[in-house]
Formats: sequence, structure tokens, C-alpha cells
Amino acid sequence: MKMSKNFLGNIAALCFGIFLVLILLFVIETGLRFHYKDAGKFFYSLNPKLVEHVDLFKRSPLPNAKDAEVKVFCLGGSTTNGCNMPIVYSYPNILDSMMGKKNDKGKKIAKAYNYGISGVNSVTTNYFIKNILPEYKPSCVVIHDGYNDLPVVIKKVGENKYEYITPDYDKAYNPYIENPILRYVISLVKFNFRSIRRSLVTFVKKKLNKGGDLFLGFDYTKYDIKTGTEKDILEENKKRMQVMYKAEFDSIEYCIRNKIKVIVILEPYIKPMHWTPPFGTGFRDANVGDILSQCHKVQQSLFLMALLKVYKDNPDVQIIDMREAFKDKYDELFYDECHLNGKGNAVKANVVYNYLKKWYDI
Repeated sequence: MKMSKNFLGNIAALCFGIFLVLILLFVIETGLRFHYKDAGKFFYSLNPKLVEHVDLFKRSPLPNAKDAEVKVFCLGGSTTNGCNMPIVYSYPNILDSMMGKKNDKGKKIAKAYNYGISGVNSVTTNYFIKNILPEYKPSCVVIHDGYNDLPVVIKKVGENKYEYITPDYDKAYNPYIENPILRYVISLVKFNFRSIRRSLVTFVKKKLNKGGDLFLGFDYTKYDIKTGTEKDILEENKKRMQVMYKAEFDSIEYCIRNKIKVIVILEPYIKPMHWTPPFGTGFRDANVGDILSQCHKVQQSLFLMALLKVYKDNPDVQIIDMREAFKDKYDELFYDECHLNGKGNAVKANVVYNYLKKWYDI
């Protein structure tokens, strides 16, 4: 029995329609994301072996010798990147606008670069410092880590029970595919389908318990999910703190050896905002805010003590404790538990600027 021309035409039209939908999902949507240069949305899974500079750093162009006499690299996670807001409102970009002084030739004396990437922690920052800095020779590095070094607590499942994962503490990324073309295609598909799935789940007001981890670059499906008490989470925090200290001190020592000045930022307190919708918060689940806030206070307090013990009198290392500057100002300066809004980033930029003025005539 022969198929009618109308039937074949309908099949062809259907296939063409599906093709157009795929183009819409996988090309236009992704193109828009790249247009807005939001690396934090696309490159969740980072692997230090894959440091493709153009792909990783979307918030600031890579420097060249003609940019400025003083180059300030701002490294860290989403709090540096300034995700969920236009680039101009991130603290490194506000800092750059404040450094407007020019030399006799009309060239800016100093320039700040935003090399924050959503999801990275101290281990990846350390890798960037040791593998990218030598090529671009900054004058100063601002290190801002902490939140992404906390235990990966997924959700609260009881009065004193939490689901969490225990990944390889020396890595802040997922395994990646060696073939660059295959890696790109698979990442593209995962990204778009994950984005669509998240939108659907949000629409029906359910939570995703598995999937890409916005904060650490970990994929929950790659690790066994454990259930533990508050005591278990605090023990996890101790393990992660040791890794963080090792990475941070190695970063600072590397900069000192290479005559690069260092500013280390102690993060503001993170405060659970239980009134915010789950998808509008800085926590993976609104109910884990209390335990993560507790871990963060321990982490930052001990980190400050360790820094002061070693670098208190070092003229090339400045330690900025941002905690008191933002205490009890969350409604005014934060848009969730750990991310500052534009006004908060302006406060942070001003503090960093005042410290830089101690070193440079900017």
C-alpha cells in the first residue's frame, strides 16, 4: 500500500517542526546566555585540567600589557562573579569604576578584573592562581572563598537529620569528557534539558533533590547521598576546612614568592532567610540554612585566626574582615543568604578600594 503524498508531507512537516524546536532550545537559548556572558549558568562542572581561559572567564576580558600599570585580579565564586545581576553591579566591576585615576598619558593607572566563577571553591582558586597568574602577571590578587567550601548539605529530612554528600575534598568539579567536541555537545544538551526540567519543576512547585549543584559544581548523582545528624555535618565541616586552609595558604605563599600582593576577604555572615521561596535563596534547601550558617561561622572565625597568626605583620598581605561591615544589614544589602545586591557590592568594593590605596596611588 502506497503512502499518500499528504501523509508524507505531514511527516516531513513534523520533522521540520521538531528540528526548529531543537534549534530554538539548543542554539538560540544558549546564544542568549553567552550574549549575557553568564559563565555561572553554563559551566557548572569545572575541572582544573580544563582551563580554557576564554570559556571560563566571562565577566572580564583577559588582560594585556596595555591595560594598566596596576592589574588587580578578583578571584572567587558567585559572590565575586556577581551572578543573577548585570556585570556592572558585581563588586570587581564597581571597584574598577572607582579606580579612575589616570597617568600623564591619560591611561588608567589601575584596573580590576572580575575572574569570579559561580561554583568554584578554594581548590579551584588555587589552581587558577598557580596556572593562570604566571601568564598574565597581575600586581595584586583578591581572594574571596568560603561559602563554596562548606559541606554539601542537600536537604533536611528530619528533626536532626540531613542528606549530604562527601565528595573528593581536593576537587571542586566533576569528571569531564576528554574529546572537546563531544564534551561541548553533551554539556549543551545537559544544560538545556536541565534548565527546562528546572522550569517545569518550579512551575509545579516541587523541589529538585538531584542534579547539578549550583554552588560547588558537584553532580549529586556522581556520589552516594548520606544521611547524618548535625554532629556529622560539623565533622564534615572540619574536613573541608583543612582542605580550604591548605589551598588558601598555598595561594597566598605562591603570590608572595612571585611578588604579587594579596588581599584576603573574610566573608560576611550568612543568615538563613526562611521567608524566601526555596528557589530564591542561597541555600540548596531552605531548611539547611541554620546548619550551614553554623558551619560558616566556625569556618570564617578559625580562618581569620589562622591568617592573622601567619600574615598579621606581612606588608604585602591585607586581611579584610567583611563580617562586621554587613552584620544585621541583610534586608538592605543582600538578595539572599550569601549574595549581595548591587548596593551591597558597592559597599564591598569601597572597602577593597580603601585597602588598595594603601599600596597604590589610584
